[in-house]
Amino acid sequence: MAKRILLSALVNVLGDFVDGLTEENLAVGVWSGKIVLNHVQLNRKGIEKLNLSVTVEHGFIETLEVTIPW
Repeated sequence: MAKRILLSALVNVLGDFVDGLTEENLAVGVWSGKIVLNHVQLNRKGIEKLNLSVTVEHGFIETLEVTIPW
């Protein structure tokens, strides 16, 4: 249940910029404060909205790890 809530929050925050956020590629260590995303694809149109000085044709994130200090 906590994983679904976290996934929903991540989709709200990152959904414009990455595709493929699912429970299968999300690992959560609640007590350790560690969140790991594996194998998500960059969303080119979402990245373009940031008006960066780079052009993204395609890309993916192999591993994104975030640690939340409790």
